[in-house]
Amino acid sequence: MDFRKLTYFEAVCREKSFTKAAQILHVTQPSVTIAVRDLENELNVCLIDRCRGEFTPTPEGAFVLQRARYLIQTLEETEQEIHAFLRRREERVRIGYAVQIRSSLSTILSRFRNQYPGITVMENESPTPAIAKQLENGELDLGVVAVSKDLEKNLVIRPLFQGELRVCVSKQNLISQAPAVTLEEFERQPLISLSLKDPMDSYIFRILQDAYPNRVLELKPHMSSMMLDSYFRYIENNDGVGLTYYDPWFTPTQYQKESSGHNSCILLPFDPPCQYNVAVVFTRKRPLNKQSQLLSDFIQQAV
Repeated sequence: MDFRKLTYFEAVCREKSFTKAAQILHVTQPSVTIAVRDLENELNVCLIDRCRGEFTPTPEGAFVLQRARYLIQTLEETEQEIHAFLRRREERVRIGYAVQIRSSLSTILSRFRNQYPGITVMENESPTPAIAKQLENGELDLGVVAVSKDLEKNLVIRPLFQGELRVCVSKQNLISQAPAVTLEEFERQPLISLSLKDPMDSYIFRILQDAYPNRVLELKPHMSSMMLDSYFRYIENNDGVGLTYYDPWFTPTQYQKESSGHNSCILLPFDPPCQYNVAVVFTRKRPLNKQSQLLSDFIQQAV
């Protein structure tokens, strides 16, 4: 059944005139007449009593009119709900970030919420590869991550600051006395991995590999941990060495003090230094909406 025919029929019954209905609908009078006649033929009933010149609905027409008005009202309410949903969607920003960024970024996001109370900021803490996939799938608008070369292929990168990968070792470890660690020395150490299988599955080791494009890293995992608290605890106990971010927003010494109240690890730079960029990122597939652009600018200005 053509919904347009129902709206024309409802208008004729409401205005008691084909001519007035046509004027309200902004169509020609013959269009209204033909639509109502087609509806009658389709239902095989007479819907309007034309004999008295008042165009009143027949009993069958009254039933169809009731259903038509219900459908028209439902459609109008649905349109209003859709517009309201789209307005709410335009007024939100979905941002993802890695765990090491959470503490510092949350402070900035709180300031943004205070300054722009009409914008809803939805936060999602995930591993960086998951954030990249969520951006590509349209599940996130922005991400704040340490950038590897793989991300640069599909994402727009807006750098915030530069950080440095460092080797995290126990004070009990003999290499803790060294001023820096070469890649060869790092490869010889028993490694605490952040992946259950291949250490290179951990994003932080991909960044390390980016710094040495002319060779393949040979890492020897001694044990693995998927949780940062146990990861640093293993290192503190000299069960092996680890790799950590070191930048204005995160150092493992901050994490250790929060979790254990003391610091028993040393952070050794690589020789030469291994650097990375922390950046606001978003997909090339779709432009930022006004709210996402505003938050991106706010974060860059806050750093």
